[in-house]
Amino acid sequence: MTAVWDRLGILRFAFRGQDRAAAQVARRWSDIARKDPRLPADVIRLGGVLAMQPQRIENGVPAPDPIDPVRLAYEAGRRDMAVELLSLMQISYFELSQMMETNDVAD
Repeated sequence: MTAVWDRLGILRFAFRGQDRAAAQVARRWSDIARKDPRLPADVIRLGGVLAMQPQRIENGVPAPDPIDPVRLAYEAGRRDMAVELLSLMQISYFELSQMMETNDVAD
């Protein structure tokens, strides 16, 4: 199973020099994702991982919204945290694809 994100790279960055702590965190998040397979989809949704930037239509042509650096930084932080958690859960390309194709509403 191929992970979508570089789990080891994220762990090395987050836990510099603390291999045991990194392994414990990875095991904990992997275990919880296996116990409740809906959790990764929740993290993707809450983190806005697959969200597109909003667009305005002016005279039938898409026009970019004015850039709000505070909003962009906030959204980037949410996505980064979600990607880190998903990498710890060892989400594969197949699993991510399945979540994107599902039209089910969360219980």
